[in-house]
Amino acid sequence: MNISFAITSYNEKDRGNYGWIKQCIAAPVKHPLVSEIVITNDSNDEADLRKALDGIPKVRIIQNKVNMGVFGNKVESVAHCTNEWVQMVDSDNVMDASYIDKLEKLQLWDASIIYCPSFARPSFDYSDMIGPM
Repeated sequence: MNISFAITSYNEKDRGNYGWIKQCIAAPVKHPLVSEIVITNDSNDEADLRKALDGIPKVRIIQNKVNMGVFGNKVESVAHCTNEWVQMVDSDNVMDASYIDKLEKLQLWDASIIYCPSFARPSFDYSDMIGPM
């Protein structure tokens, strides 16, 4: 079993998120089940993104010719993956190796359904982000 990680990227430099995207790929890049990390870039910071991720194994950056929008970029990212199993994430999502290990234990499912695993969990405390109720 090989897993592709499909990651969308948009204006990472403007948002100062190269650190986020590096955290996003930290576990997948080291995991033996992950054979590729496909990042589709929907903005004009391609050169800076390539420089920030230069030399990181398994990473392949695809520059969209036109801005495809959030959903279009997700579809494009998955379309460039070469494995049967694809984990779609945004560039500010972070997961640890135990999440990827659990993917291997999943049974084969109905290919026409998108699944949300119950073992996903936040990696930091969200309480500071809660506003007035």
